[in-house]
Amino acid sequence: MQALFKTSVKNLIYAALFITCSLSYGQQWSTPVIEGYGGIVYDPTTSVQPRKNFEYKLLYKITDDEKRNGVNRGLNGIAHALNMFGVSGVDLKDVRIVASVSGKATFDLLSDEAYMKKYGTKNPNTELIKLLTENNVKLYVCSQALYPRNLERDEINEHIVFALSASSVMSNYLMNGYVRM
Repeated sequence: MQALFKTSVKNLIYAALFITCSLSYGQQWSTPVIEGYGGIVYDPTTSVQPRKNFEYKLLYKITDDEKRNGVNRGLNGIAHALNMFGVSGVDLKDVRIVASVSGKATFDLLSDEAYMKKYGTKNPNTELIKLLTENNVKLYVCSQALYPRNLERDEINEHIVFALSASSVMSNYLMNGYVRM
């Protein structure tokens, strides 16, 4: 009986130590560059880290309106990339990101007024769009995507650049050394 008691107490102590250690070493989501969006959990001991002193030229094609954490999944992914580079010590002047937005995602680029008119609420992507463009992300909307959706240019967020087409953005940037993400 006494041996069983000692084993139970020992197991209880081990369990308490495990829980304490797990809590103290637990990672938290952080958003060090694009505050509030694109959360990351950083572990400096992982083997593959972003390279410092390297020019990153990244091209995103965003066509769907799927949401992640309440905003467009593609835009959130760009925020995630910037947060990853920032926490890893990459100089953000060396990170060039371009996004071509078309298809269903076009509606996620509406101004607050146009979004309110269509959905009855302010655009949840507005702040993220502003933060991305303040961090030198170039966001292009495909002009060809506006017309079948009965959208006018003045209904698009002021931070968005109009491109002739998503194809023109993709081809121009790919030919200039950007990597498609």
